[in-house]
Amino acid sequence: MDWEAPADAWYVWVAVAIVSFAMAGIVLGLPTAPPPDADGTANAIEETSGSSYEAASTYGYDADEIKIDGTTIELRNEEGTDRSSLRYEQVVVVNGDDRLERLVYGETFEAEFEDEIDDPHEDAATVFMDRLAAAEEDNSGEWLTASEELTVRQVAVEPNEVRDIHVEATDHQTVDIITDEYTVPRTIDASFSGFGDESTDVHYTVTGTSIVEEEYDGSSSFWSEVADTFSDWVDSARCWLSDCEDETDPEDELNPLYETEREWTHRGTSTQYVHLDYEYRGEDEDVWVGDYPLTVTAEFDGTSCSATLDSSSDDAHLCPLGTDSEERVDELNWIDRDDETEDYHVTLVVV
Repeated sequence: MDWEAPADAWYVWVAVAIVSFAMAGIVLGLPTAPPPDADGTANAIEETSGSSYEAASTYGYDADEIKIDGTTIELRNEEGTDRSSLRYEQVVVVNGDDRLERLVYGETFEAEFEDEIDDPHEDAATVFMDRLAAAEEDNSGEWLTASEELTVRQVAVEPNEVRDIHVEATDHQTVDIITDEYTVPRTIDASFSGFGDESTDVHYTVTGTSIVEEEYDGSSSFWSEVADTFSDWVDSARCWLSDCEDETDPEDELNPLYETEREWTHRGTSTQYVHLDYEYRGEDEDVWVGDYPLTVTAEFDGTSCSATLDSSSDDAHLCPLGTDSEERVDELNWIDRDDETEDYHVTLVVV
């Protein structure tokens, strides 16, 4: 007797269909991808950020989105969200900034910021930090599309010393002219900082308040010299006593003469002394007897900048070019400074 049912019996096909649907349900219920691994991502970042030297690494990870906020890392996909923390320091996600991304992928700081380094008006380290601050503001705490490969690089940047010329009124003398007493400047000290060891030619011009501008003819006669001097003083006093209301009057303001224009070559932090000879009696020379305030102008490398000295004990800074990077570091507490090398260190990430 044949107890086996024919293979094409309808109830056999129904049973097979039921089993198939059940198995499909089981398969559909299984997870299609593993949950994200935030701990592994955090560990990969810390292997680079915790290094005592410049380092870089790449880490493959599986997530749809990633968010880094301070020292907290979150990854998520359709299976859920995983969270971890960095133990050492904050990193900066630089997605969206082409120049910073190139640094992460291996470009040197010197090559990427060559223009800023060569520009005497720029502080390359501060420009770099400003871009970091903008990237951090844009990306911190934001869910970003995961690229499946995370690239980390620790970057070291040598600080730029701010270029500056410091001028100080030092040598002066008190003189009596007509009926008043004046403090006449004789020497101004000018010193450089931030220009390295290269020689730099600087042209100084000093302009002060006119008191007397006179000319001597070199006469050997004592009485002739006295007469000429008295006559010059009287002519000069006209403007001086009337507050120089006539703008066409040559005594209205001091025109810089050769004694007030000098050029020196600075090297490093050397100090130069700008001498303001204020009196040449008995010689065929223009004489400047000027008083404070003094306007000191420095011209170099196509740059011209000025400052004012208000008194014989005053000092001023000319051409403070750029922003001191130390001030920027204080504002951005996620940038470290190596006590030994004095370089700035920061860890950049492209997610």
